[in-house]
Order: sequence, then structure tokens, then C-alpha cells
Amino acid sequence: MEWQGDRMAANLDGKALRAQHEFLATPKARSWLAAGKTTKVRNLKISGEKTTP
Repeated sequence: MEWQGDRMAANLDGKALRAQHEFLATPKARSWLAAGKTTKVRNLKISGEKTTP
């Protein structure tokens, strides 16, 4: 999964998914990953820079 500004992209079961929305660019205190009743997350890497308002 990649997330930059108002754009997001992911690869799920070999299918490329992309989205763009102004809400994605708003500051957030936390992020959540969920899908169905169970979720397996492999090779998760979160990186970025902390910005000050």
C-alpha cells in the first residue's frame, strides 16, 4: 500500500487498486487496516516524516 497526499494505491491479491480523494490528505492521528472478519498483513512498512502545523 502506498499513500501520498490525496492519493492511495494498493495491491490486493494481485489486483492494483487506486484512489484519490481530498480527505486522504488531511492530518490524522492514526490509521487502521481491516478487511472482513480476519486480516493477514505481511511485509508491512510504515515510513514518513512528521510535519508540524
